[in-house]
Amino acid sequence: MENKENKTENESFFRTTNGKLLIILGLIVVLLFPLELIKQLIYERNGRQKEMISEVTDKWGDSVMICGPMLKVPYVSISETISKKSDGTSDTIIKKTKEFIYLTPDDLHIDSDVQAKNLSRGMYDAAVFTGDLNFTGSFQSPIFEDLNINPDFIIWNEVTAILPTSNLRSIKDEVVFEFQGKKQVLEPAYDEDGIDQGFEVLSTGFLKLGKFFEKSSSNQFNVKVEYNGSQSVKVIPIGRKTSMKMVSNWADPSFSGSFLPDDNSKVISDTGFQAEWKVLQMNRPLPKYFKGNVPNLSYYSFGVDFIITTDQYQQNERTVKYGILLITLSFLTFFMVQIINKLVINIVEYVLIGIALTLFYTLLLSISEHTGFIIAYIISAGSVIGMVSIYAFSFLKNIRITFLIINSLLLLYGYIFVIIRMESYALLSGSIGLFLILSAIMYYSRKIDWKNI
Repeated sequence: MENKENKTENESFFRTTNGKLLIILGLIVVLLFPLELIKQLIYERNGRQKEMISEVTDKWGDSVMICGPMLKVPYVSISETISKKSDGTSDTIIKKTKEFIYLTPDDLHIDSDVQAKNLSRGMYDAAVFTGDLNFTGSFQSPIFEDLNINPDFIIWNEVTAILPTSNLRSIKDEVVFEFQGKKQVLEPAYDEDGIDQGFEVLSTGFLKLGKFFEKSSSNQFNVKVEYNGSQSVKVIPIGRKTSMKMVSNWADPSFSGSFLPDDNSKVISDTGFQAEWKVLQMNRPLPKYFKGNVPNLSYYSFGVDFIITTDQYQQNERTVKYGILLITLSFLTFFMVQIINKLVINIVEYVLIGIALTLFYTLLLSISEHTGFIIAYIISAGSVIGMVSIYAFSFLKNIRITFLIINSLLLLYGYIFVIIRMESYALLSGSIGLFLILSAIMYYSRKIDWKNI
């Protein structure tokens, strides 16, 4: 008898408004688990995309970073040591070693033309490019006395030019260094030139500059590098005055590095972009000479990242983060419709509606991989709203209420879409939207007698 009474009391509790609301809250908590699984699926698909893009860019060419040309000047360093003998006399031992100084350009101008495109691998796209960097400028005659080097100890016929770069594999054709009318093909020398941390070096055979370099006040040079690459093009402003002009057909550049282009020179359109940089000696505290070896200079690099701005996985991830909000507001819509119109919606019907709302995210992810995020969102949201509305009409049997639910879901999905697409104002628009939703709920529920429901 007691069991029967307890069962009756339990059934009567779950039929009350508080009981129904408690069940709905429990269902919302349960739906958090499939949302988390969908989020993990997005991470997995995003990781797969990065693997495929890495395979494509590895074969085409990685990101490009090039330092302006420098002259590597060998000289004889003489050191003396005194060796004492057992008889009290001493000998002077003279030791000669070959060391190097690296001369940086006084003026350096860079012209670059980069033609970029999307390279597809299955359903994934990678931004790759073919381009060139044309370096022109001049070296001033060094004052070796300032470096405590006797000019007579300079080995003039072994002076070479070096062009540090991050990736020799990206270079398409031979690199010719032209200096005072003389031309020399650069050959790889790698780290034997003292370039630190990740730079490979192109170096010539002997330029055989002779004494004229010492006597000349300015020494003009020109070198052009053609390359295949991906992701980014950056240069290091090694000149005391460095300027660069870049033109490209890429419509979505991301300027990066230690220096940004001049706003007055920057032009971006649907057909590409053009930008100019100017870096002075005071902008980067580098010496005119490097003695011994060249430190890592990548901190001072600047250039352009070639990125594909429509990353559907990032937008899918943001959409899932708002999943709990969308499901809660959708359930709240059905709950308010049920209370205001004194209808009966079974818990099984709530469960099926919750599954349909969760299915939206798997549809969005799978479709966006083929069509892009916006089209996928429209298709997925339209499909779920249509399915939920038809199902709601099957048990509500009221066309007016069904249209009310359709309009509510359209507003909810539109509201979430606006938040996702906004960057700077996402938090503001989300807060205002929730405030307005709560205000509407409070307004329409003000006449409900909650105690007698």
